[in-house]
Amino acid sequence: MSIRWITPKLGTAAADQLPLSNNFYIVDVRDMVDKEGNSPELVEQKILETVHHMKNGAKTVVCCDYGKSRSNAVAAGAIAIFKNISLADAMKILRKKIAVDEIRLEPLCAVQKIVSQHTEILKENSKETILITGISGFIGTSLSKKLQEHFSLITPSREELNLQHERIKLSLLVKQKNVKRIIHLATPHGHTNTDLGNALAILRNILEVSCVHSIPLIYHSGGEIYSGHTKHLIADENTPILPKGVDGEIKALAEIMISFWEKNTGLQATILRSSTVYGIGADNPKFINNFIKKALRSQPIITHHYQNGDPALDLLYIDDLIDAIIKVCYRNYVGTLNLGTGHLISTLNIAKLIKMCLESNSVITSTNIEANTSKIAMNYEKAKKEIDWQPQMFSNDGLKLLINQTVQKEEAI
Repeated sequence: MSIRWITPKLGTAAADQLPLSNNFYIVDVRDMVDKEGNSPELVEQKILETVHHMKNGAKTVVCCDYGKSRSNAVAAGAIAIFKNISLADAMKILRKKIAVDEIRLEPLCAVQKIVSQHTEILKENSKETILITGISGFIGTSLSKKLQEHFSLITPSREELNLQHERIKLSLLVKQKNVKRIIHLATPHGHTNTDLGNALAILRNILEVSCVHSIPLIYHSGGEIYSGHTKHLIADENTPILPKGVDGEIKALAEIMISFWEKNTGLQATILRSSTVYGIGADNPKFINNFIKKALRSQPIITHHYQNGDPALDLLYIDDLIDAIIKVCYRNYVGTLNLGTGHLISTLNIAKLIKMCLESNSVITSTNIEANTSKIAMNYEKAKKEIDWQPQMFSNDGLKLLINQTVQKEEAI
């Protein structure tokens, strides 16, 4: 690999590929390590040496073993200090010439600390800043409306930040905005191996950024991790996980990955396992909205009956989930909590409730399914003890509220 010139007079390269005779200064950063542990004095020395040559107008090449990570991190820091811009803006300049994802986060974070000492870019925010991923989803939208009353929020959309591929951009964003906590809701919902792989790739980037910046993480898991159990089960935090299907496997593997990072890096993480979340505007569970629409039109409502009985859900109203997240933020709770009502309601009884509330003429029938279904309720006693949380909206009242709101929405169309 030859010299990659970021600007006409500043480049990076692998040390063993530099020409024997040259007319430029060399800043050798091979005595830095490409992971955590670099002394601030050494990092500052390399950056300021580069800045010195830049101010004198001399051509300068920063080199390391491969010319990818340490050299480009130092070059970015030098550009930021030389131009008195943020490291994020300096990375935009690098991105035009190199693949910035080759830079490891650990040396880049060390560079960020030096840049912040030599520029006047960062500003303290009066409110604690929280970054939320998955802001366009039902939970993310509802959560942001409530959290903005208490915190300063950073809510990048998919178009603004690709969590799977823009790890460096995420790292720079949390540092620039002085993010104090990350709430990770952006999990692809799908049924393919690709969806599973994408979800874990995104999570790993989130974990790496959380770790290198010492930012606590809140991860929204779910009752899907117990979906392989077919007996009526009230699950607490010690119940063995047994996922069935891609959605459950994503959540279960995510929890395992988080536990590895906690043990290996000291990451502070909170896992919130909620039962099925519902409310006005939710896409899931789809059958509830379908039942309401059919009841409004007096169309037949068809439920399912499995070999082990009618399917049943522990329904958690969206406001109760948001209340739990806010309490975790305020109490700085770290650990795993199960969230739900502790009670199950069958799909057949949901259909009957909807028909009664709407005074519908729909006929409710049942189709037999030659398989077993899960019936998982969540034991919330630990959440009650640790963060003083318990559900305020139980299924009958929550469903009645949802029915009324859906009817009003239908009438307004």
